[in-house]
Amino acid sequence: MKIAVRATEQQKQEWLASRPSDEVELIWVESDVPKADAYFDLMYEDLGGLFTDVSAPVFVSAVIKTCDELAGRWVRFNGWPGFIGREVIE
Repeated sequence: MKIAVRATEQQKQEWLASRPSDEVELIWVESDVPKADAYFDLMYEDLGGLFTDVSAPVFVSAVIKTCDELAGRWVRFNGWPGFIGREVIE
């Protein structure tokens, strides 16, 4: 499975510290959007949506916007520091 992630360096380190599965290929994204099975945008609230033209699920770190304000296939979660490295992302 390929997962594309847009994140700050701190968020990236927290994600990697959670020991992701060897079955998952993480693709760190800065601007060009690669083909992936899922997308995580940890910088959504600061920079706006990057993954607007993809058909796969997009998980955005959004605690201010409601689900009604997000695109139909987007799922919001709390990506603040300390939340990314948990076993379960809420």
